[in-house]
Amino acid sequence: LGDTVGEKVTAAFTQGARRVEESLKCPLCHQMFRQAVLAPCCGATFCSDCAIDRLAHSSVDNSNCPSCGKEVLVHQLIANEDIRMQVDKVQKTSKA
Repeated sequence: LGDTVGEKVTAAFTQGARRVEESLKCPLCHQMFRQAVLAPCCGATFCSDCAIDRLAHSSVDNSNCPSCGKEVLVHQLIANEDIRMQVDKVQKTSKA
């Protein structure tokens, strides 16, 4: 850690940014959420493609949430607009 106030602020900001990025990662692919969706059963968030892919590979009679294991169907997934906006902000900030 640096000695100057500026270095300390930069280090703290960088650590905070890393924590925010970690909180915006899909538990299935471990990448930043892409088109985040919410599972209605437990509120877990996944990338749309990850959730749909996982549910598509479940048996027809047993389409289970990757997080809690309860039955959930693809059409029941809800767009997680809050997470989508946060991901957009992080991506715009990192491009700046």
